[in-house]
Amino acid sequence: AGNRFIIRIRDVDPLKVTQAWSTLQSLARTGVPNAFGPQRFGRRGNNHLLGLFLSKGDFEGAAGVLLEEGATGRVESNVRAAIEHGKDARSAIGLVPGHVRRLWNDAMQSAIFNALLHHRLGSETWNVLLPDDLAYSHRTRRTFMVKSEDLVDPSTMERVSSHELVPTGPMWGRSMRTPGETVKTLEERVANEIDPSLPASLQEPGAAPGARRPLVSPLGNPHSESGVDEHGSYIQVSFELPPGAYATTVMHAIMGF
Repeated sequence: AGNRFIIRIRDVDPLKVTQAWSTLQSLARTGVPNAFGPQRFGRRGNNHLLGLFLSKGDFEGAAGVLLEEGATGRVESNVRAAIEHGKDARSAIGLVPGHVRRLWNDAMQSAIFNALLHHRLGSETWNVLLPDDLAYSHRTRRTFMVKSEDLVDPSTMERVSSHELVPTGPMWGRSMRTPGETVKTLEERVANEIDPSLPASLQEPGAAPGARRPLVSPLGNPHSESGVDEHGSYIQVSFELPPGAYATTVMHAIMGF
């Protein structure tokens, strides 16, 4: 089962409801790029950098990012106090709760995924299958390796057109399933462009397990309307997305961000 979103947009011309509807229809046809939204990267948008420094064992770098000017919060205060009392960066970062460090790692994985998705958006291959892709079925939630013969099979291509079958991208980790050679090479190149230590540092024995994530989310049951209530005029949109997909991606498209 997916999630249904009902969102009202304020301070907007209600006559633009036709534009909102056109965008929803377009996303229903093409699918929604399954990017991680900004909330994945923390309130300062730098959790992925913290995860990168941790993956490299660069505790001084992590402390530097964490304690940037203006940084506040319990975690920041504890690390700052530890360093001021003479602890080295490794010991100070060691005071950060494990679940927070896991969030940093999750953000690092997410940044690599978003970079790969951005690359495939640029090459217009984000919502089509390529040989060597690991395809994901939104119906069965299973993956399989794509072969050239799959791309000429009518039933397979019909499932691709309906966004039941979609390509996947990497959530790098020690047990992530690996795609075929050409797609694997592309994913490694994108990761290396972020940092040459990747993805090797995310595949070490102590790293997170990793997974494959769909590049495409089907958008279901779209609807839009406009109206007026006690707070003024509005445009209301509603749609359904699979679990794990971000409604902010849809809203950015509707709002023209």
